[in-house]
Amino acid sequence: MLVSAETSIAQVTVPVDADNDGFSPPADCNDTDRRIRPDATDVPGNGIDEDCSGADAPLDADRDGFSPPADCNDGEPAIKPSASEVPGNGVDEDCDGADGPVDKDADGYAPPADCNDGNAAIKPGAADAPGNGVDEDCSLGDAALPAPPQAAAAGPPPLEVLSPFPVVRLRGTVGRAGAVIQLLAIRAPQGARVQVRCKGRDCWRRTQSLRARSSRSLRFTRYHRYLRAGTVLEVFVSKPGTIGKYVRFTIRKGKPPARRDSCVVATSRTPSRCPTG
Repeated sequence: MLVSAETSIAQVTVPVDADNDGFSPPADCNDTDRRIRPDATDVPGNGIDEDCSGADAPLDADRDGFSPPADCNDGEPAIKPSASEVPGNGVDEDCDGADGPVDKDADGYAPPADCNDGNAAIKPGAADAPGNGVDEDCSLGDAALPAPPQAAAAGPPPLEVLSPFPVVRLRGTVGRAGAVIQLLAIRAPQGARVQVRCKGRDCWRRTQSLRARSSRSLRFTRYHRYLRAGTVLEVFVSKPGTIGKYVRFTIRKGKPPARRDSCVVATSRTPSRCPTG
């Protein structure tokens, strides 16, 4: 038996690559020149679209790394998008569309942020003097004057000075290396507290306190002795609610003791200047 079969053959269209550069139209915009193809390098400004991108690459005539239109002056390498702008010279160095604003007073701010470009003391961030009619910090207004302080509440009445004011006497004999104290007497108002403090190696007792019971002088005989130079005797005479007396004696070599008189408040052990008047 003889069987006959008819077989159909499909037609396949193969794109033409006339210049054998690996690309065919329409991707290859010039199929007669193998140097022109999508993966070619485009030479700027030669009028030829080597990479078939639809246009010739822009020319960087001044070789500053930027081409038009990003480079607004392709004949000057100092003018390009990355350049530093010189304010007020009429040249747009950084190609942002305008010259930089001028900072005439060199205070670091230019108009409109600087509301007075002729005075370096007037700029954003400056201290604004209240009520002088000048907007130093360019905040669109002068700072207001602070509200007047409220009257302070009446405080306690001033302290009175001890009366009669205490009298402190020191008598003795000066030696080469110190002094022999023969008398340390304090006359104080009745009720006052008198305390003597001794600082130094010759202090037989560091402190002694007595209360004035009358107008007679109080004698501190514990310190009637030899004291070497450098020894310090402090006398505190105080009474609650008053300003009392403070005296400091410093024993010296071959000289009378140095004396310093001050005042002291009953609630403090720190001497202070006595009130005047």
